[in-house]
Amino acid sequence: MIMKPDYVEKSESFREIHKFNLVPTLRLPFFLIIISAVFVGGFWRESNALYVVAAVLSAALLLSFICALVIKLCCKVSFGFDNRRIQRGSEAHMLLKTRNRSVVPVFCVRVNVFFPTMNDDGEVIGRELTDCWAGITCGALSEEALDISAVFKYAGGYDAEVREISLYDPLELFRCVNRKVYKIKLAVLPVISPDMLSQRIFVESGEYTNMPPVSDNGEEFFDIRSYIPGDSLNDIHWKLAAKADDLPVIRRSSEACRHYLIVCDCGEYAGGGLAELNACDDVLCYISGVLDCSASERIRLAWCGGSFDAESKADAYKALECAAMAERHDEGAFPIDVSGVGVDCAGMTVVTARISDDIMRFIADFRFKCGDNVPVSVVLCGDYGFELPEKQLSLLNVSLIKRGGEPL
Repeated sequence: MIMKPDYVEKSESFREIHKFNLVPTLRLPFFLIIISAVFVGGFWRESNALYVVAAVLSAALLLSFICALVIKLCCKVSFGFDNRRIQRGSEAHMLLKTRNRSVVPVFCVRVNVFFPTMNDDGEVIGRELTDCWAGITCGALSEEALDISAVFKYAGGYDAEVREISLYDPLELFRCVNRKVYKIKLAVLPVISPDMLSQRIFVESGEYTNMPPVSDNGEEFFDIRSYIPGDSLNDIHWKLAAKADDLPVIRRSSEACRHYLIVCDCGEYAGGGLAELNACDDVLCYISGVLDCSASERIRLAWCGGSFDAESKADAYKALECAAMAERHDEGAFPIDVSGVGVDCAGMTVVTARISDDIMRFIADFRFKCGDNVPVSVVLCGDYGFELPEKQLSLLNVSLIKRGGEPL
């Protein structure tokens, strides 16, 4: 499977908001005071002109309320990224569209947007959300759009939030407001760059997942693993057991899953900021190289929150997108359950930018359930100053390699 640089995928739909609450603005009390003052002045001076002014202002107030009610019933606001996923280094556009189907113009549409942190050049430099207000006007029977754009230089998953939408009537005495929090997501995929390590995993996965169901002499045999409580006594290799300290169990090829497991760690690194963006970018770059080199039906990609079997080019993009949009967990955590990603696999590679205690527990749990004969490796992407537990990895029979395929 060759993944061509066709990353861009249009958003399936925008979030559309059409339910608003009608509330008064801060101008309304002052407007009421003016009406009352004019009416009292007309009463004391017995001036018909002031009575007429008070009546006109009261009619304007009623008309403003009617206009706000029409806007509430006839206006819709939609928002979202124009593309659900883009290539790293591309510009993404968040569109805010207002559709007014009434004859009443909307004086102002104000939206409270929380967008990833940007520098002065419009480049995203962190996943942390920053507060900004955007506003446009929308005439009668028209549609207007506001474009918030940014350049995403690092691969990964990004969120934006809309926390308040306000529609003002022409006199700004009332507004239609929605204060719910709406999240929209964007997946930024890396440029595919297969390296020596990607080729190596491709060869290894092919060796293990392409094993024939039976050997040349007709025996169904896959490999040997350590005994796990609950295994059948008929599966114990008694000849080897006489020479070994533990009980070796025969794992037949018909019982073995035909996939190679890649575990992707895109959690928090170094407390966020550019360090986290760089780490996640390195991890996703390697994952894209593996998916590009490997036969798709033999790769299962797992991340925090799920797993996905890549069986086609579209599935490969989907798997990469899901890994980019994986749930962000706390720094040092690794909340992936071994049983949830399939323990009976041909091999496993953990791709991370730091080796935490939780990752070591995950590997130890995998070893306990799968045995010592299943190849396990840890790919360390980047150099972020984390201490390497080389002795513990050696005891677990885990290969420790760095980005580029060179052993550490």
